[in-house]
Amino acid sequence: GIITAGGFLIQDVSRKGRTIHKSVYADLEWQFSPKFTLSFGGRLLKEDVEIRSSFDTNFPLFTPSSYKGTTENTVFVPKIGLHYDISDTQKVSVTVNQGYRSGFVSNAGGAVTEVDPEFLTSTEIAYRAEDPDGFWRFGATAFYSRYRDQQVVVSLPGNQVRTANAGKSEMFGLEIEGSHDFDNGFSVFGSLGFLKTRFIDFEDEGESF
Repeated sequence: GIITAGGFLIQDVSRKGRTIHKSVYADLEWQFSPKFTLSFGGRLLKEDVEIRSSFDTNFPLFTPSSYKGTTENTVFVPKIGLHYDISDTQKVSVTVNQGYRSGFVSNAGGAVTEVDPEFLTSTEIAYRAEDPDGFWRFGATAFYSRYRDQQVVVSLPGNQVRTANAGKSEMFGLEIEGSHDFDNGFSVFGSLGFLKTRFIDFEDEGESF
């Protein structure tokens, strides 16, 4: 966008991006006993990201610049889970899966920055129960997630931002939900959640977080 003051150009920022995403996904289940089921799968993906940006300004703190950057990533993100049927109305499961966010090259504030891909490994333990007649349902999920190279937005002078990578970070929490259906057509439901996040290893331009 163009920002002016008193008819004089202060800055003109242009940014265009293109992402080509190709992926193959599979999700399979194997019931190897009457009460146990193993689920496994994953996604194989290939991404091509292209970014073009230009920064024109007559503001003395910044230097006009332009940049064209491309990145290419091929990644496999797996998923595996074990499910146990306690009874016809109660189930418990443990699931481990990975997440991914592509990297890119930015030109924020006239400085070229290469942002690495972000990876997430998440473990969930879930419990589900319901009334045999279907009137009420209850669920609880505890989870722990670990990030590697998490993409974090950092503020810059002049109301600009850039993206940096935090080496390691984590989050964990608990979610509880329930519902009840009445004979008269009404139903009630509710949920409660707790979430804690923190950086384990994040240093940006000499400052630790």
